[in-house]
Amino acid sequence: LGVILFEMVTGRLPFEGDTPLSIAMKHKGEEPEAPSMLNPQIPEDLSRLILKCLAKDKADRYGAAEEMVAELDHIRGSVPTTEREMTAGKTAGKTSGKKSTTSKEITLSLTPKKFMGAAVVVGVTIVALVGLLLWRPWSSTTPSAADKIENSIAVISFENQTGDSGYDHLQKVFTNLLITRLEATGQFYVLTWERMRDISRQMGEEGSDVIDQDLGFEICRREGIEALAIGTFTKLGEMFAADVKVYDVDTKSSLSSASSRGEGEQSILTSQIDDLSREIVASRGAARGEKGGATEGATHIADVTTSSLEAYNLYLRGVELSMMLYLEEARQALEKAVEIDPMFASAYRELSLIYRQTENPKANEEAIKKAMEFSDRVTEKERLFIEAAYTSIVEVDLDKSIRLYETLVAKFPREKLAYFWLGIMHYFQGSDDAAIDALERALELDPRYGDAVNMIAYAYAQKGDYENAVEYFKRYVALSPGEANPHDSLAEAYFLMGRLEESLAEYQEALRIKPDFGSHWKVAYIHAQKEDYAEAVKWIDLFIDVASVPGLKALGHLWKGFYLYWLGNMDGSFNELQQAETLAKEVENGLMLSRIDAFRAWIYQERGEFELSREGYKKWNAFIREYVPSFESVYDVMYYFSLGMLSLKEGRIDSARSRLEGIDDLWDKIQPSEKDWVTYYRDLLNAEVLLAEGILDEAVTVAEGIAGLRYPFILTPAAGIIYNMPVSKDVLARVYAARGNVDKAVAEYERLIVFDPENESRFLIAPVYHYRLGVLYEQTGATAQAKEQYVKFLELWKNADPNLDVVKDARSRLASL
Repeated sequence: LGVILFEMVTGRLPFEGDTPLSIAMKHKGEEPEAPSMLNPQIPEDLSRLILKCLAKDKADRYGAAEEMVAELDHIRGSVPTTEREMTAGKTAGKTSGKKSTTSKEITLSLTPKKFMGAAVVVGVTIVALVGLLLWRPWSSTTPSAADKIENSIAVISFENQTGDSGYDHLQKVFTNLLITRLEATGQFYVLTWERMRDISRQMGEEGSDVIDQDLGFEICRREGIEALAIGTFTKLGEMFAADVKVYDVDTKSSLSSASSRGEGEQSILTSQIDDLSREIVASRGAARGEKGGATEGATHIADVTTSSLEAYNLYLRGVELSMMLYLEEARQALEKAVEIDPMFASAYRELSLIYRQTENPKANEEAIKKAMEFSDRVTEKERLFIEAAYTSIVEVDLDKSIRLYETLVAKFPREKLAYFWLGIMHYFQGSDDAAIDALERALELDPRYGDAVNMIAYAYAQKGDYENAVEYFKRYVALSPGEANPHDSLAEAYFLMGRLEESLAEYQEALRIKPDFGSHWKVAYIHAQKEDYAEAVKWIDLFIDVASVPGLKALGHLWKGFYLYWLGNMDGSFNELQQAETLAKEVENGLMLSRIDAFRAWIYQERGEFELSREGYKKWNAFIREYVPSFESVYDVMYYFSLGMLSLKEGRIDSARSRLEGIDDLWDKIQPSEKDWVTYYRDLLNAEVLLAEGILDEAVTVAEGIAGLRYPFILTPAAGIIYNMPVSKDVLARVYAARGNVDKAVAEYERLIVFDPENESRFLIAPVYHYRLGVLYEQTGATAQAKEQYVKFLELWKNADPNLDVVKDARSRLASL
């Protein structure tokens, strides 16, 4: 029965193979994929029901058919009884909405009596499911036409009639440019190319970027578009000729035609698109009874895009690569585009996104400033995108950026990218529910929008709802086969859940798909979590080798410097930090340089070079306050914490206490989303101060109340380094030891040296814990355990600076045993 149900909702069998034997082996040894991964539109409850039917262990299946019928009835009762309304959109101040096509409720009576035979129950179950499938909006029935949008038009793929496939790229060029040109006139509601592709995918048209006549008419019918423009182009010698016919969508009768001629491909930009647009606008205006036709709002297509066809081709390629997160290839294409046309605003905006993701904040800022400088050369929609990005990057004003994206979605309610970026802004503000709401709006427009699915998953993960996060990440994997990022994202969820082996497998799958994808530093962290630092450093070296830009190489050296420091190799750490600094200066990455300052300050503090440490903290804080003023309060907390720990190292307890009071004074300025972070560091410093003051009973109370701190995966890759500072987070164990509660101190260290998947903290295990536990074991007479811990510590710190007191003492103690 489970097999039948699986095939009914997915259109395929749970297991497929070339031979009956291979299928049988899969039945025996593999778990079927969740039906909701293959058909994202079916409910998760229904997907789980089917998987339960297919469970390999009989005990995991339904005990009786009645149980299954009851659950199916519950699923039927929890969903709406009418088809989802389809919004027609807005035009020039007018909103068209489509009423529900039916209010007919299909009632299924599922009340089998106890004496009903199993076969009858199964039959009822299948009938019920068939009814459910026919009744729900994911059924294969053809959707009704949407209400017409006034003055609306769509443009499908231009047909290449040159006889030379080398000109196929012009299909996209002609189509996208004509759509942009018609939109810029202000005379039409123009269905975007992205929206057409989304609808075609929803209709099951995969694997082609070409939309033909039949598909075009059906898309227009579903969207309520009045007219469809169908174009062709050909070539005779160096002369390119393009023709467009505009049809009424309902009758498929010809409404008008337009044609253009020009010498060479560049003529597409210089004259042909303008000619076609002018004729279409005039003919549509005349059809509406406007004397002399309609007038256009823009003079030339080059005024709202670029003056170079080559640059435009590179831009289209760069956008496509960027969406797949193939960042280096996208960067090269887009940089070439703006090199050809230094006033190409849209290309600069896309470039800024690439630079942001490749640790090049200065180039990111310069690119969006360039986009803003030339934003008078784009359409209104693109201008709003540029202004919103500029506001978040340069002005660092997320509230204003959110308002701009809200303006975008109000003006262009079918622009899924606007909802996506609105969700991103809410996400980075910590407003997870608002982020999910905006991203779900994007998914209503395109249920197969992988990027939106990915960010919804991150929003759930940020809320700590890992079950939902994993479901969405798996859906992202299913929607984007052959792409690296979905596996990288799923790996992060598994890591946060403590499922390290599954996380490793997904990260490595991402790197198998794209070896330079950049997940290496995450793989390294998991190995470090398992105290396999040799493997961690190996993966960091691989990351440095494949990094193609200085900012990413700098990140690699920063991480390697961290691991060497973590293993007691201070000199080696300083060398890596110097290389990171040189590379960061090469791209003027001030944020990276400030991180290096903060990291060096910790090392100076450990080495007793207190003034150098203090100076490093000051430089770090000064940069952060200028660079991200909207987050200055939380960074001030980190600054006070660091100075407080430095004061304790110096023996200046009163100074440390004053830093603690400074944190308390900032509390009212801290955003709700940041309070867990601030509370952790405040309590940690408080416990350390109380321990130094000898107020041990209160220190125990505070230390026992310190909650864990989730790994900051939503932040930059280097945030994991700051997250692990200071090295020693064992204040509770040290307080127990100071009070003479050795057994409790031992138990605390034994807890700290074991990875706990149930604890959301993902701090690395400090090697010095093994040394300190060994000392406590010695005190209790547990010689064998003490020896084991000293050996573990010295093995981890085998390349540590030899003059460190802790290394000398560990060797001495081990020798005495």
